[in-house]
Amino acid sequence: MAKTIGLKQLAAKKYSLVEGLDKEMANCIGVVEDAWDAIIYGASGNGKSNFTAKLLITLIKALRCSCEYVAYEEGHAMTIQETFIHRHNMLEELGNTLKITDHLSYEELDRRMAAQRAAKIWVIDSLQAARFTEAQCAELKRKYVLSRRKRILIYVSWADGKTPKGAVAKSVEYYANIKLRVEGLVVFPKTRYEKDGVGNKRYVVYEPGARAYWGDKYDSIVHGKKPPKTKKKKPPETPPEQAETVNKIQILPEEQPVFKTPLKELP
Repeated sequence: MAKTIGLKQLAAKKYSLVEGLDKEMANCIGVVEDAWDAIIYGASGNGKSNFTAKLLITLIKALRCSCEYVAYEEGHAMTIQETFIHRHNMLEELGNTLKITDHLSYEELDRRMAAQRAAKIWVIDSLQAARFTEAQCAELKRKYVLSRRKRILIYVSWADGKTPKGAVAKSVEYYANIKLRVEGLVVFPKTRYEKDGVGNKRYVVYEPGARAYWGDKYDSIVHGKKPPKTKKKKPPETPPEQAETVNKIQILPEEQPVFKTPLKELP
């Protein structure tokens, strides 16, 4: 049932904000409330999984909540263990607050999210492997993000160049509160939660790798600094002895033609 409010009610409305986020992450995603949706996208091997792990660590710590990660692509594979357990120490950081599910149909996901003790944060990895429709994604946002249930819904997506891959992913990007493109271990955010200078700043997932990827452009990409100008090399100066020779050659008089008397004119 639709609910309508006036400007006075909107002005008086109070929002519950997430406090205690890692400073760099807050500068990336902004001053967020306790319910929103996001899409993280990029080409394979550019840092999506590592950034997702870092985002979840700071969110779960700040909210002191649970998370369910639906790993449609990797399931419970060793690659997930490597990323979450060995690389980011998520068991030590979070205890057992993050659950990993290998697959759910849309109907199963809907039921799980609607449960009374459902996780606060839900991750769908990947949107393409889940094979959800535009209507299903819109319904998940309406039922669980915009409602009183106040869930955080995060999609991980493949990319086609600098945009999410496929019509469904592009649709999710249009209405998502936070869009996070990952390239070369740097996150390029577009967040609706920028406030008082916090938000929409680029986030470095792993600095040595990012520097290797971007090279001389790293500072301009991350900090907005212009790359140093390369000075044009001056041509080498002519040694003095050669210059003197050149000058002498330049001032020599032109060679005069020699005319010989014809033999028949000799006396």
